[in-house]
Amino acid sequence: MSTLFQAASNRVFVPALHRYTIVNSISRRSMMMSFEEKVRLKGKVEEDRYLKVQENQWLEKLRTLKAQEEKDRHQKHQDEVVGPVKKDLFDLLSKTGDTISDEGLENLAKFRLDL
Repeated sequence: MSTLFQAASNRVFVPALHRYTIVNSISRRSMMMSFEEKVRLKGKVEEDRYLKVQENQWLEKLRTLKAQEEKDRHQKHQDEVVGPVKKDLFDLLSKTGDTISDEGLENLAKFRLDL
């Protein structure tokens, strides 16, 4: 019985909250944002934009480096593997007196290497 009495007595001292009271207090808080809070939020947005731009620039540099790496690897492959085969084919064709363009010679070398 004493717990019922305590619960009843607590209800008397706690004011009833209504929906409109909660909504009004929330809207008042949002309208009364301090200048510092507004500046902080704008600063956060600007910082996010700056970081996104920096990230995009970094990714573009990374793509450029990867493309350059691929080009260098392809050129190295040409020099090391296809170049000697092209030279051998050119020597073989020159013995018979035949001539061929550089593109044709490269295609023959790739065909011979099964590339």
